[in-house]
Amino acid sequence: MRRRFGRRGRNGGADEGSRGAALDARWLERVVASGVVPTRALTPVEGDEVPPTLAIVGSGESDSGERLIVGFALRSGGDALLGTVAVAERLAASEGFSGPAIAVAPYWSIASRRRFGLVGATPYRVRAVAAPSLAETPTAVEPEPMEEPAALSVARVVAHAVRPEDRLLGARAAAALAGLAAKHGGAVRGVGRSVELVLLARRVASVRADDDGILLDTLLPQRSSERLRPEGLADSFDRLEGLLRKRLGDRDLLQGEEGLRTRLVPRVSATAGLRAVCAWPLGGGDSDVLDLAGVAADGRPVVGAIRQRVTLAGLGPILDALVTLRPALPFLFDAAESPLRLDAPRLLLAAEAFDPGALRVLARLALEVVRLEIVAGGREVELRAAGEAPAALPRPPRETRPERFERPERPERFERLERPERPERPERGERREPIERPERFGREERPERFGRGEERGRGREIEPARREPEAAEPAGRARF
Repeated sequence: MRRRFGRRGRNGGADEGSRGAALDARWLERVVASGVVPTRALTPVEGDEVPPTLAIVGSGESDSGERLIVGFALRSGGDALLGTVAVAERLAASEGFSGPAIAVAPYWSIASRRRFGLVGATPYRVRAVAAPSLAETPTAVEPEPMEEPAALSVARVVAHAVRPEDRLLGARAAAALAGLAAKHGGAVRGVGRSVELVLLARRVASVRADDDGILLDTLLPQRSSERLRPEGLADSFDRLEGLLRKRLGDRDLLQGEEGLRTRLVPRVSATAGLRAVCAWPLGGGDSDVLDLAGVAADGRPVVGAIRQRVTLAGLGPILDALVTLRPALPFLFDAAESPLRLDAPRLLLAAEAFDPGALRVLARLALEVVRLEIVAGGREVELRAAGEAPAALPRPPRETRPERFERPERPERFERLERPERPERPERGERREPIERPERFGREERPERFGRGEERGRGREIEPARREPEAAEPAGRARF
């Protein structure tokens, strides 16, 4: 069943931290008793940057009297390395520590050794020691299978099908997955023999090609597998979408880290000035560690992760996934425009908070690291470079009152005109003098009014003016 649905080691696999029981000081005593470090006693270092479920770190003196730091992890050498560097970096800054910093673990996997290779120059000497005698129980060495290609095109995945009709069906099924990704803000990617659908930073379904045809694997909310038929393809994907809607409508997921990562992929890409961006580029795991990969303006590849909080335990899987994805960068950016320099990728981290231990390890990586702080502000979130002061809000312009103009001198008031004296009212009983009124026009002087019908122009015919007959001329006058 494990091989059927993919391997967990590729995307945040076996070297994930923060697993198992907490380690106590007795493990430091066992490290000293094993003789793998040149000291007679180790004292646990006080501090909270290393969780006890990840590693335990102690301090002591070597046989030559030099102070040393020893970190131990039971399950992963990479975890012991992170704890050792985090404590040594703090002591180097506060106490000037410059002695050996030794990471001890029963086993060092390939991923742990690659993580060790990411540590850059330090003012102290970092060493890694494998101590199989410290394992709780002897463990048989398991074969490491060959890694499948980290990224493939959909056409290459579908080409695994033998019959032409199966390849056509596989192309249709892959297109249906791409439609669901576009509809719900997800992504599709090719890995091995599968085309995977990612929603809310988790692999939820895949279309797989085998020798007998095409299968649809549903991974969330529960695992199932169905062999696809051309006539039932639409019904199969309708059922898949119905199963996924419950997850897509989960308010806790949307308001949690999965929803934050999904919403901020385009925002982080735009803030960092990336092009040719691929969301959730590394396949093969149920939960995605990396959130994006793109090309910066200077042509350097950038691999990014978005978190609510970057912890020391969570930093390890991010570094392991970056190393795993690096060989696939030429394929991911095959269509990217120039400039394109496939050098060591730049690590981009966006988070609301960074733990002190994680910050100390990031400061000593051989990679270029860019950090963005996620600052919540109302409905929108703000992204700014880590350590950058928040942008000061512009002060509103001070309200300036218009200058008061001097009032012009008031013109001298005109002298009030004296009102004519009113004639005294006659006393009661006296006869008033008659008031002279203008004479009215007589009837003959009034202009003639038009009648109701003909004078208003309704159908009234205007007759030409009659010419008066000329007067008779006197007799005997010649006419010319």
